[in-house]
Amino acid sequence: MKEVELLVNKVAVYDEVAKETSYESVKMLPSDESAYERIFTTDEDRELLERYWVETCNAVTGEMKRYLKSVSEQPISRGIDLSKNYQLRLEVPSSFDDRLVGSIETGLHSVFVSSILSRWYEIVDKQEDATKHAKRSEEYLRSVKGKVWYKMRPRRVAP
Repeated sequence: MKEVELLVNKVAVYDEVAKETSYESVKMLPSDESAYERIFTTDEDRELLERYWVETCNAVTGEMKRYLKSVSEQPISRGIDLSKNYQLRLEVPSSFDDRLVGSIETGLHSVFVSSILSRWYEIVDKQEDATKHAKRSEEYLRSVKGKVWYKMRPRRVAP
């Protein structure tokens, strides 16, 4: 067995959520004058997003429990701690392909962004987008799990 460390950067996730909500709301102008104020996530919204972050951490931890060695604590707090990234340490078989670590981290980033967006879009009454992002989050997580569970085939060494 060997250990693999994975990291999801909270600031990068929140920045991506802000970019996407900004882009989505600007696309709705001028037909919907209130779109930007209603949809774009501001710094004041981060306390609510923090709860969605913790819920996503818990969901990912549950899905990775088969190989979980340790995980960073993500308590729900009254404030926002942007330094509390999500870190996983997995104990994987020796045949795990180390080249997949970067792809797994990218996939986890996408899981977090889509999961948070799906919950946010439910609040701002964009049900179609909420459903779309919830499905995307599930697809990304399925892909991540497939990469974690992937094992390289043994190689024969010629004598």
